[in-house]
Formats: sequence, structure tokens, C-alpha cells
Amino acid sequence: MGTTTSTTAVSPAQIAFPIQGIHLLSHLIVKDNVAENWKTFKQAWGNYTIIMNIHQHPETYQVALFLHSIGPDALKIFNGMSFDNVQEREKLENIIKKFDEFTIGETNETYERYVFNSQNQSPDETFDAYVAALRTLSQLL
Repeated sequence: MGTTTSTTAVSPAQIAFPIQGIHLLSHLIVKDNVAENWKTFKQAWGNYTIIMNIHQHPETYQVALFLHSIGPDALKIFNGMSFDNVQEREKLENIIKKFDEFTIGETNETYERYVFNSQNQSPDETFDAYVAALRTLSQLL
């Protein structure tokens, strides 16, 4: 009688995401408030890279995962971005800077001060939510 070895099937999700409860990021939403959406996505991406030890992978892997994570709409935007050379297009740091420029651009300090100073607490807004909104606005100054 021959010996048979039993193999347990491993799903691709188990290989790619060894930490239970950690999933791919939601796509970058490029409609409505794209600057705020980008800031949130960028923060989530930073956390994700730490949790998943993405820095241990080659740059090409990091870029591919980032471009996959941003989703098809943001990928179209990336495809339209101009870089000085091909090497810049293959560096994650440069891609993130380009998205910063695209979504945020230059901050108009006068306008941001106006928005901050004209912020009023709405009747149904808690004090804590109002303070949190003011803190968020103050980061733009």
C-alpha cells in the first residue's frame, strides 16, 4: 500500500493576507471631495503598508499593489499623469507625490482661513464633533 499525503487547500486570500481581519483597502474615490478622499486613502495606505510589511517587498510589488488598491478610476488618472522619465513612474514615492499634487494641489491659505473662521456648529452637531471638524480644518492651514 502506498502512502497518501493529505494536503490542505490554501485560498489565495490566506496567502496574501496572513493577518486575520486585514483586507485590501477600499478604492480611492475620485468624485466629490477628492482631496479629503485622497488624504484618508493615503493614511489608510500608510497603515496598511506597516501592518502587512509591504516595505519588505520589491519596489515593483509595492507599486503594483498600490495601483491595484487605488481602483480603476484612480488608475485612469495615474495613466494620464506625466513623469519626467520612466524610472520616476516606477517609484511609489513619486506616484504618491503626483497624487498629492493632483488631488490637493497648492493650498490657498487665505481661502482655508476663511473656511476655518466661518465654520459654525450646526444644531444637530455634538460639541466633540464640532471640535473634531475644527481640528481637521486647522490641519489645512
